[in-house]
Amino acid sequence: MLRRTIDLPRKAVEFPADSVWLNIDKPLAIKDLRGQIVVLDFWTYCCINCIHTIPDLEWIENKYSDQPVVIIGVHSAKYQNEQDPENIQEAIGRYEVGHPVVVDADMRIWRSYGVSGWPTIMVIDPKGNIVYHQSGEGQRDNIDDVIGVILERSRQQGVLAKSPIPQTRPSSAKRTLSYPGKLSLSTDGKAIAICDSNHNRILIVDTGSGRISAKIGNGTRGLCDGGYSDAMFYRPQGVAWVQDEIYVADTENHAL
Repeated sequence: MLRRTIDLPRKAVEFPADSVWLNIDKPLAIKDLRGQIVVLDFWTYCCINCIHTIPDLEWIENKYSDQPVVIIGVHSAKYQNEQDPENIQEAIGRYEVGHPVVVDADMRIWRSYGVSGWPTIMVIDPKGNIVYHQSGEGQRDNIDDVIGVILERSRQQGVLAKSPIPQTRPSSAKRTLSYPGKLSLSTDGKAIAICDSNHNRILIVDTGSGRISAKIGNGTRGLCDGGYSDAMFYRPQGVAWVQDEIYVADTENHAL
């Protein structure tokens, strides 16, 4: 049987100088990230496994927010429409990606790192060595363990930066609705319930005036029953107004 192997780079490879960067105000370079632990996430927004990985990366990002740990998304498109930076930016907004993303439209970064599937996670130590490489979702605990070991070892070796690199995300305009999911008309036709998905709430809108008459949910991610100002959702998507009751498909909470 013929088996083909891919020679993986031992050292991190520099990003192409002409790369387009999103979710950050200036490009990043591998040479400027020495002393930092770098987590590369090779993803594409049509891949459900990649989408499932985003909350894990957010968890890592929050846990190590005060440590020299940098997460970078490498968007290596699978289909032609996914090469468009505007489409990628929309996906970043929809899935609330909080870290910088470099657009790898022509797969140069993908090939230079020997990647073969989505999603693939790589961890680069403060010396620029690739110390972790794994494909597939469900890697949060592994990534966490690797980062913890590298932080301790690198401090002992004196090669760890004292603080995270400063990152500034471009400001975005405030919206009344943020990636709304579904809507449903009341039985009497006088109101519409709208899933304001990324604001984690349900809006009740008067059909005659178009004005918001009620807001259900306080806008904070969570799973909590209660009054309009106390209830909490996490990215609700579906809604159905049945007689006097409103049913909500609370997607990320896997709850109805």
